[in-house]
Amino acid sequence: MGRLFGTDGIRGEANRYPMNSQIAFGVGQAVAHLFKKGSHRPKIIIGKDTRISGYMLEGSLEAGVTSMGGNPYLVGVLPTPGIAFVTQSMRADAGIVISASHNPYEDNGIKVFNGGGSKLSDEQEEHIEDLILNDKLTSLLPPPREMGQAYRMEDVHGRYIVFLKNTFPRELSMEGMKIVLDVANGATYKVAPEAFAELGADVEVIHNMPNGLNINDNCGSQHTGDLKRRVAEKRASIGLAFDGDGDRLIAVDEKGREVTGDQILLMCAHTLKEQGKLKNNLLVSTVMSNLGLRVACKKYGLRHYASKVGDRYVLEDMLRLWRERAAKPDKKALEAWWAQIGKWRAKKSLSYRNSNEIIKPQYAIQRLYELTKDRDTYITTEVGQHQMWAAQFYQFQEPARWMTSGGLGTMGYGLPASVGVQLAHPNSLVIDIAGEASVLMTMQEMSTAVQYDLPIKIFILNNQYMGMVRQWQELLHGGRYSHSYTEALPDFVKLAEAYHAHGIRCEHPDELDEKIREMIEVQKPVIFDCVVDPAENCFPMIPSGRAHNEMLLGDAATRVEDAVTEKGKMLV
Repeated sequence: MGRLFGTDGIRGEANRYPMNSQIAFGVGQAVAHLFKKGSHRPKIIIGKDTRISGYMLEGSLEAGVTSMGGNPYLVGVLPTPGIAFVTQSMRADAGIVISASHNPYEDNGIKVFNGGGSKLSDEQEEHIEDLILNDKLTSLLPPPREMGQAYRMEDVHGRYIVFLKNTFPRELSMEGMKIVLDVANGATYKVAPEAFAELGADVEVIHNMPNGLNINDNCGSQHTGDLKRRVAEKRASIGLAFDGDGDRLIAVDEKGREVTGDQILLMCAHTLKEQGKLKNNLLVSTVMSNLGLRVACKKYGLRHYASKVGDRYVLEDMLRLWRERAAKPDKKALEAWWAQIGKWRAKKSLSYRNSNEIIKPQYAIQRLYELTKDRDTYITTEVGQHQMWAAQFYQFQEPARWMTSGGLGTMGYGLPASVGVQLAHPNSLVIDIAGEASVLMTMQEMSTAVQYDLPIKIFILNNQYMGMVRQWQELLHGGRYSHSYTEALPDFVKLAEAYHAHGIRCEHPDELDEKIREMIEVQKPVIFDCVVDPAENCFPMIPSGRAHNEMLLGDAATRVEDAVTEKGKMLV
């Protein structure tokens, strides 16, 4: 059978190998499997142009993705760049385009983007081919309960038009400009006219009545005769011809003369160079560009590089060449700056005095990290000192592993957030690092965790204070405490048992590791009451009325009498 992927995805005559429903079904399965990691359910965007065979291929891809446990999102007819945009903006794992670009309706194709909107690597394409051509997909199918669901998105055209308009400089206007568009009875037939009209242009559209059989039929970027005539008749400022999937453009000037892609590239590069915005004065095209482009680049002082055919290779070469010529730092000029950074680091504002008698909250989080770092762990937090200690002492190694309300002060956030995270990641370890005051605000959600068998772990750093409030009162108000101490806390172990969960209390550093292991191994919701030093403070901190360069750094700052100004005290 040979390879499936060419320079621009999989192409062929529709309803014939390899552009038939069987291969499309396999591609859907293989793409879903490729991006399925652990319990993660991959999100796959599927879009198409106007070819009649798009319906068959769309349905086959949808079936393949769902059968492998992925969730396909169908966006309907949308230009190829629009599908890449939606894939990235939706934070999807992949996007699939059903189109054969400028080819006639009899042909069709499938190309796949990764979550960043870029085409797959050669290795990924080869892996998909291996799964399909060597019949390896059947053994990878999940059980029925783990199959996916399909969704149809109705608002993507509006999203993409907003994105397109935001790329147009605000200081420029199309108001009153006559523009003729040839949309090739293809994927741009809705988006292009609306985008230009919303930018103020007087738009006339031709070849905008797709019927599934007339895409690219004597129209569009490969056949500009009708566009040239209409531009001349209407005395338009410009004419633009797209191909069937909207990723190719040919322009016609006000005199009806065709402006090729090479000419457009040169105009853009020359303009950017004159504005000082062209990195390395470099223009990258494919080896298919005309020899005249290279001659013109030399004339205008531009460097030119020719990539292999395929927009993926152009992008790869652009990034590679940019990195190779990136500015190198002047190490000598930076010596003074690094010396200053060294002075700040020497203060070790995250250091603390550990104890053999009482659990320090920083130490508790360090031990929690050491005992969970080899697991698939997600951390949520409430609000207060424990939230900042979690950020400082739990050494996160991956993105999207820390769910917190940030500076919003949403006390009670961590427990319900952990419920949501556990639902999304049923096989992962989910821990809410909490304070005893914050967590009580949504403690009733333990009932939800128990009812739905969600083994969340509530790791409470219990200092019997609203710790951040107490710290401000101690350091900035001369130890005048007001309503920051809690004398009527519940017995958290008994509270856990009341919810039919598991309760653990830890009071001494020597027993901390053993009890954390117990918490991890219990396959039900756990409330862990970790009794910590009630007088421990969290640094660094910025006193009210002070600037960032006046922050308090560690214990050395705790006795500073003028840590806060009189005006600052009024802000607390």
